[in-house]
Amino acid sequence: MKRILYLTSKWLGSGDSRDGGDITVNEYVKALCRNSLLDVICFRNQVEKKDDESIVYDIHKLICYKYDFAQFKNYSSNAGEKFLVRFEHSKCVAEVLKSIESNYDYIFVQHIMFLIAYDLYNDNLLDKIVLLPMFTGVAYRRSGDFVPERYIDSEKYVLSKVNKIITPSLAEKKDLINYYNVDINKILLIPRSIGNVNFKFRTTCHCPTKLLYIASIRRQKRHLLAIELLREIKSILNIKLICAGTIQDYGLYQECLSKIDLYELNNNIIFTGTLSTDEIKNYIYTSDINVSFSAWETFGRGIFEGMAGGLPTIVPSKLSDVTCLTECEPLYATSINDLINIIVKLVSDEEFYSSESLRCSKVAKLLSEKNEMINISSFISNL
Repeated sequence: MKRILYLTSKWLGSGDSRDGGDITVNEYVKALCRNSLLDVICFRNQVEKKDDESIVYDIHKLICYKYDFAQFKNYSSNAGEKFLVRFEHSKCVAEVLKSIESNYDYIFVQHIMFLIAYDLYNDNLLDKIVLLPMFTGVAYRRSGDFVPERYIDSEKYVLSKVNKIITPSLAEKKDLINYYNVDINKILLIPRSIGNVNFKFRTTCHCPTKLLYIASIRRQKRHLLAIELLREIKSILNIKLICAGTIQDYGLYQECLSKIDLYELNNNIIFTGTLSTDEIKNYIYTSDINVSFSAWETFGRGIFEGMAGGLPTIVPSKLSDVTCLTECEPLYATSINDLINIIVKLVSDEEFYSSESLRCSKVAKLLSEKNEMINISSFISNL
């Protein structure tokens, strides 16, 4: 049995953040436990109780270090601080890995930020790395972040040296090949699962119509744009927007609240905060239309979760390479006006609405946990 180390900044089981990264880590740890002798190192400023009863995986060893890689306190700044601080943290990671890497056949790394102190590694260690980039510098730039060139250069070196790279989307694969010049033969595309969201066929919208946006509150997700949409559409439709996700950028959250007050939308928008998987599913089953305003994604779990639950789904057209993984793509909007027109048509045209709901019926099966586990297990056996 292979000896594998998984390195992450996400907590296993429940915690104070339940975004796509948290769920992905739990999925991979679950799969790796079935196919290897697995140790997990968690770099996280706030370490939850180790006896968390939701951690049911057969992990050989769980080791925790208190480092705040997330740096949520810097999310309101756009001067690159959250990237610069990663260089200091990655030096600590390098010291840890160098001291234990001989114990493992392979090291799965949750995010490329852990490896950017590449000058502290030898190529033999990097050759043991299976990397889930999660979000590269070029993706952060598309999301509106200022990313120092030094960070991009470090990524390019690391990506050229690691053993394998697992990506969840065609969009990130294209970036790795075209922007980072990564050898296509070291890239494996494994879509993530969306868990056990059950399909619910819809025939008509409720009144008021409920728009669901599953996304953590940070600049990348463009919640201010969502508020502008509500401002424009409220005179046309009786509508509510549910923003379902962890508040990661409190400065942005306050901006959102100010805009909501200014536009008198307090009765039209709900921010749920951190939700459990079951709570998210409940919002999916009781909403009418799923939307995304995100500047960029590498997978877009919330998009697929809504579709799997039967919600007609509208996303920015720029995400077409991200969402083309299934036989059923969402509806694409090129502008706010286009998005409004699609929403109005879904609400007013029951045939169109029900046909869009029915089109989503394949998503849950295609992006099932079973399929993901099979793909990961096959990959591990061929390492």
